[in-house]
Amino acid sequence: MRGIVFGMMAWMPAMMAGVADSLRLADGGVERDFVIATDEVHVSGPRLDRVVRVGDLGAAKSLRTPGSRLQAVLYPEGEPRSVGRRRILTRRVSARLAPGTDAALLATAVQAASAEPMAFDGRLVVFEATESSGLALAARLRQRPGVLWAEVILARHLKPRAQPNDPLFPRQWTLRNTGQSGGAAGADANVLPVWESGRHGEDVVIAVVDDGVESAHPDLASRIVPQAGYDYRDQDSVAEPEGGEGAGGNGKPAADSHGTAVAGVAAASGNNGIGVAGAAYAARLVPVRLIGGNAGDDQEAKAMAHRLDLVQISNNSWGADDDGKTLSAPGPLAAAALESALSQGRGGLGTVFVWSAGNGGNENDNANNDGYVNHPGTIAVGALNDLGQRADYSEPGACLVVSAPSGNDNARPPGSFTTDLVGERGYNRAGVDSDIPEIDYTGTFNGTSSAAPLVSGVVALMLQANPKLGWRDVQEVLIRSASKTHPGSAGWFTNAAGIPFHHDFGAGRVDAATAVGLAGSWRNLGARQAASVAKVTKDLPGIPDGGVFEGRLPIAEDLRVEQVTLEVTLNHPSRGELAIDLVSPAGTVSHLFVPHADPNADIGHRFTSVFHWGESARGDWKLRIRDSVAGNAGQVSNYRLEVFGTRPETVATQLRLTALGQSADGFRLRLQGPADRGVVLEASSNLIDWQVLTSGRIDGGDEQITDPNAPKTTRFYRLVLANP
Repeated sequence: MRGIVFGMMAWMPAMMAGVADSLRLADGGVERDFVIATDEVHVSGPRLDRVVRVGDLGAAKSLRTPGSRLQAVLYPEGEPRSVGRRRILTRRVSARLAPGTDAALLATAVQAASAEPMAFDGRLVVFEATESSGLALAARLRQRPGVLWAEVILARHLKPRAQPNDPLFPRQWTLRNTGQSGGAAGADANVLPVWESGRHGEDVVIAVVDDGVESAHPDLASRIVPQAGYDYRDQDSVAEPEGGEGAGGNGKPAADSHGTAVAGVAAASGNNGIGVAGAAYAARLVPVRLIGGNAGDDQEAKAMAHRLDLVQISNNSWGADDDGKTLSAPGPLAAAALESALSQGRGGLGTVFVWSAGNGGNENDNANNDGYVNHPGTIAVGALNDLGQRADYSEPGACLVVSAPSGNDNARPPGSFTTDLVGERGYNRAGVDSDIPEIDYTGTFNGTSSAAPLVSGVVALMLQANPKLGWRDVQEVLIRSASKTHPGSAGWFTNAAGIPFHHDFGAGRVDAATAVGLAGSWRNLGARQAASVAKVTKDLPGIPDGGVFEGRLPIAEDLRVEQVTLEVTLNHPSRGELAIDLVSPAGTVSHLFVPHADPNADIGHRFTSVFHWGESARGDWKLRIRDSVAGNAGQVSNYRLEVFGTRPETVATQLRLTALGQSADGFRLRLQGPADRGVVLEASSNLIDWQVLTSGRIDGGDEQITDPNAPKTTRFYRLVLANP
């Protein structure tokens, strides 16, 4: 035996016997469909009220206390998991009795452990079941005369309201949009439920790679990690904006205002009675001064790899020119630093790089033209206005992971509220009539520069919920938890893995509450694998004038796709006339390069798409290059496709254990999986002592097993793989 505990495929207590996978129960007076969480269980008892992963029960001695109980955890069917949506299936049943019905006699008749009439109305009675849940008791009560209705009581997490007391917070529509700026209520990052759960980014460190951060700003001072920042422009440890160190500088107008505003969006101190609140208002900040002047590849590299022992998230609200005429890529040192940070940061889990997608939308620029933004290891973030629509300056692209509220486009004036340089030195100064009276803050910050740190703050909340997330896991959680912003837009599509995407928005608007809920129960992705195929110079056909070049790229490996990159080298006198698309074997189309006013010649660039996430890599990928304007032909020199992802799930995860229900002989289960693998199915009542129910190979890949002890107690089941 390898001794591998497989999955706890289900914690299947006997109280679930005969219950379908989906339960329709009353919740707050409304009938809703719930599903049972097979990987979580609620533990209750004296001073004990916790939801834990089933796999953690055996090792947690603190949970094995006298009088402790295990109860099933439910979530609404078809909705993302979150603390707010979670319900606990209790043993208690509420009922209304007809006049004259004796609650005590009724309790005996239905085999209830107790009956408690409500003091304010004796006809309302709470019965407690002897079983592990109140489902069966509720059913028995409904059959008795004198019972008008009976419903199982579902417990839910009750949280204090957590709107911070920062005076400008009510105007921070990016965090809580009530329509206060004339925008769409709810078109925000949905952070309040996370704050209400007690998470504010504590113990998470964000590097602000920018033009300096005013560390003495009253809303940032307590957030700065002492002596951890660095100025890679001036090569010293003072990463302050130009024009003086913090608020006590030499009085010169500061040239660098950007980084202080970025820092405030991510992590300005919250609930401190002044100014604004950042998305992760208890996270720590490390200022890294790089932009705003001339910097070389070596300086960029050092900034990317700064304090890998400390930094968990690196926010980068900068990039190449957004003029629609620039194709850029990191230099060899910066590229190597990115890869090192992804492999070595956070103890091998990888530094999480968040990058602004670019503000060249009005120039028809595309995020994929920027080699920093479209690096597979970065999270490209687009910007939204207060209606949840793409801000007109925000660049679209198949490399976009998510978008975030930022505002202040040509159609919608409201911008982001954040910290500004102290006094008349930053964005908010005399003569700027559109800004706010609070001179040390601004309400006009905008661009994807503001959207990116909002996502960095959300990632900090995610890492607080689950510090073990790898950098790829962070990307997938953001993708799977995003809200479908501007749903009426015609560009939305669903890929073959069932994930919605849009070239304007990525997976949608970042949703902090859903992301944190999903992160808390996330099982990390497997080892990252790659498959590639290349076509080189010899005998490649040309790009016909006004026609289409099509290349076939077969991938034989069966990977579950994450990021996909396509390197293309071609000659064309006016590359802005070209459209480059990548089509997956499942038919999902990524627009990598779109026709626009770029008169420059030739392309030699690596494009990236996340739009095939979750699809299978196996099959024929297609490269399509269309010449949209007559008059010029081109020639493809070479192209190379690389698919990153994970191998198909192992035989262990192909096994499936299903509850069939109670029978006269015990609790029946079905075990399905590859018939050529040996397994051992074990049962336990305490997750410590295990007994073998069956061992050997699955009969024909489908076998039914009976546990005779299940009716007597709560039971857990595990599968142990035998050697091949």
